[in-house]
Amino acid sequence: IPQGTHMILDENPPNLASLTINGTLEFAEKDLELSCGWILVNGVLQIGSELNPFEHRARIIINANDRNENIMGMGTRGIMVMGSIIINGIAPQTIYTKLNSNTLAGSTQLVTSHNTGWSVGDQIVIAPTDFYNAANGNSVSQLVEINSINQNNISINVGLNANRWGSLQYVTANGLSLTPGNLPIMDTALNGTPLVLDERALITNVSRNISIEAPNDALWQQFGFGVHIMIMGISSSAKINGLQVIRGGQAGIVGRYPIHFHQKSYQSNSFVSDVNGDYLRNSSIVESSQRGIVIHGTNGLEVKRNI
Repeated sequence: IPQGTHMILDENPPNLASLTINGTLEFAEKDLELSCGWILVNGVLQIGSELNPFEHRARIIINANDRNENIMGMGTRGIMVMGSIIINGIAPQTIYTKLNSNTLAGSTQLVTSHNTGWSVGDQIVIAPTDFYNAANGNSVSQLVEINSINQNNISINVGLNANRWGSLQYVTANGLSLTPGNLPIMDTALNGTPLVLDERALITNVSRNISIEAPNDALWQQFGFGVHIMIMGISSSAKINGLQVIRGGQAGIVGRYPIHFHQKSYQSNSFVSDVNGDYLRNSSIVESSQRGIVIHGTNGLEVKRNI
């Protein structure tokens, strides 16, 4: 896309070997899918805006298959940003809730502490409440899908991989109890000591209407070779809200992380400026082979409510 050209993407193109954006590529407000080996952004890649978030479904699938390819020193199977990336989607109003009753392994029925407003088909992650790898290695975070939902009651597509704790515990004069009552008198020297212990399983919604993903192919399965997003240097800018990264990062390769802000405040080891106004909000990374959000030599970036 040449410099000075503002192109609107309003249909799904065939798979592209690569895409270099020197002008602007903006997604039209409709369901769209862009499949590409890699994307180099010297200009602007835009999906929605802060004032007008994107309301449809947008998928960018990054699928380069030569692990030795190296685009301007930034590798491949990535979105390499030296210009601007603007992604504003819609995240759930409620991102986190907790289990509200003890639930046994194998159960597909959850009771939550909030009426979340989540939807059928949303992907949610349920944290463990036992020590890591308990229950013969099964007590780990579990990604599932919502089959049905009625206020605080959620049905999921597969059974829980391990027991989950979902009850509040109360400090009483006789020790911990599952029911409140007979609370001890507070010691003024410990004013503010909580009398309710909340170890209920955390549940979070990772679904977003905009996703950047790597295919679940042999390169991912055998080598952990996923998609990476690199916002590179002082000329780059990133305003990202409501993005889901699926199969991110490249295992064992330095600098190839799912989302990576690289030296945006420094040049030749000298401080240039903060990046006030750039942000990464309300986004999620689902499966990573190499860290999560990496901030390197970048000051003033807002990073908020990400999973």
